[in-house]
Amino acid sequence: MFIFSLNIFAQKTSGKNNEGLLLDLSFNNSFIDNSNTVPGIKPNNVKLIKDRYGKENSAAGFKEADSYINIPLNINPDKQPVITIILWAKIDDMRNKMAILSQDNGDYDRSVYVVDRRGAMFCGKDERVLTGSQVAAGSWFFIAAVYNQSTADILLFVNGNVFKRKAKTGQGLNYFYIGANPSFGDSFSGAIDDVRIYDRALNKTEIQKVFEEESKDVKTEPGVLQYFYSDKGKDADIKIRVGDIDNLGFGWAVNFDPFCGNNTPSHPYPWQPNENDYAGTDRIIVGSGCVKEDMKLDGYSKYTNRPENNPVPIKISFPKPAIKINSVVLQMLIDDFQAPKFGSSFQFSIDGKRISYIEKILNSVNQTGPVGKLVTFGILPEDINLFEDGRIEIMIDDPFTGIGDGFALDFVQILINPHQEYTCTGNIKGIVKNEQGNLLDSVLVSNSALQELLTNKNGEFALNSVPSGLANVTAQKSGYESKSLMFDLKRDETKDVVIILKKKSKEDKDFINNELKKNGTINLYGIHFETNKTQPMPNSKSTLEALLNVLKSDPKLKIIIVGHTDSDGSSGFNQKLSEQRAKAIRSWLIKNDIAKNRMLFKGMGETSPIAGNKTANGKALNRRVEIIVR
Repeated sequence: MFIFSLNIFAQKTSGKNNEGLLLDLSFNNSFIDNSNTVPGIKPNNVKLIKDRYGKENSAAGFKEADSYINIPLNINPDKQPVITIILWAKIDDMRNKMAILSQDNGDYDRSVYVVDRRGAMFCGKDERVLTGSQVAAGSWFFIAAVYNQSTADILLFVNGNVFKRKAKTGQGLNYFYIGANPSFGDSFSGAIDDVRIYDRALNKTEIQKVFEEESKDVKTEPGVLQYFYSDKGKDADIKIRVGDIDNLGFGWAVNFDPFCGNNTPSHPYPWQPNENDYAGTDRIIVGSGCVKEDMKLDGYSKYTNRPENNPVPIKISFPKPAIKINSVVLQMLIDDFQAPKFGSSFQFSIDGKRISYIEKILNSVNQTGPVGKLVTFGILPEDINLFEDGRIEIMIDDPFTGIGDGFALDFVQILINPHQEYTCTGNIKGIVKNEQGNLLDSVLVSNSALQELLTNKNGEFALNSVPSGLANVTAQKSGYESKSLMFDLKRDETKDVVIILKKKSKEDKDFINNELKKNGTINLYGIHFETNKTQPMPNSKSTLEALLNVLKSDPKLKIIIVGHTDSDGSSGFNQKLSEQRAKAIRSWLIKNDIAKNRMLFKGMGETSPIAGNKTANGKALNRRVEIIVR
């Protein structure tokens, strides 16, 4: 958005394009049409005030509910099938709906508005509204609306950002209002200047030229960048950010800091993506597995369509780091993730590699409103190499469950070798118990892989200087199901939590089958191997037979068997060992009448941990066999 300084020497409408001009209202000491084609213009309770350059009596000021200008020009599609409306405006308050220009007779028809703090254009009762960029109270903004009945196209241009869709308009009044829509009682509070209407569709290049020429003589507040890179900041050795930190275009309340732990205000939906936003941000995304109408369970999925809501990878490039990378922190402002409510199962990958410890956190988030919140993840040491070449691709998708649980991302920020000087932090302390209420020691507790520690003999833990926002605490212990808690952590707050761990379910046929149907993957811990050996031990039989029965009960099921190790030993040895163990499991299943072509195998060695390898508990969690549906 643009905030203009006062410059009485600037020339108004310096970028004016006169071809096809039907109306030219510049309000220079009068309400007369400068094109001399529209006589009889009637202002009502409208005053001439300062324009965007500070020149007196050069813009129209609207204050009262009955402030408007009546323009006796017929812009109905039967009279003018193609028109372009261009103007400058400034709003004085942030009401949800304000009419800038309207020829409405009950269906909104051809109307230009501010709706939910965004420039907008209406297209009649069937097509409704196209919304554009956010505008701010007290700041002048440029808006252009193109209606092309011949091609059924509409185009909205707000402060340099372009939005478009297919739409046709109905018949309205044979005149129109500036500053009001009496049919719905909608008014306008603020200033309007340089209203122009053309009998043709100006293209994006022409509109951009008008905008640039008319704003070049005024100073603008620097906009928030879609891409930011710094290797000299106080936050980290290197900081990269994509996305414009604008709350999906809805903006922030006064003094709101998205890095300090508060939810964003609830906002309307759906909204029109801005083609200038960084790919993958500021748009509603619905998992690729959602293909059935009756599986669209939330508003984001119900009110958006393919391909506009397809998952989009966030591709980030930056100068290849010349320094050694010791740690990486990932921050995202996430919006409307609701896996616990709807049963969705989000997959998170970097460069095609699934990061299961981040998936666990995303699938614990239960937002609604919809609202957004900052979440901060640590990257485990085994995944730091993904950031070494200066190019990463982040993908969030639910390709498996078929559930429509839409979400959005406002920005993604990467901190390489962070200095731990987060803008806002809080503290977390708590205890871990079993279902019988007994305190559990040596439980591995982590907060989004940023810190990792073990509970003491009294089941207690304390995590300090945790980044504010949507905080996650995960507790894991061999023999128990892992448990993640999500909660808001505000600046300087100390949060007390109690975590109850359940005994791990027996890895029988029903358990394996349910997990594969729900998530498309399962980690098995009941398949054991002797140290440095590749053949399953005899005590693995019950889990192997359970997996065998799952495959026999569903002849169409195809899987990938993946072996994982901890970080003890060399990486090369662990890679080979994990592959041989996965192959041995497949061989056992083949001997028990499962077709070879239904199973692939691979080894990941120590490269895909689900916990840190600094403790015995973490290592035990990383030694596992993963089954993935393919």
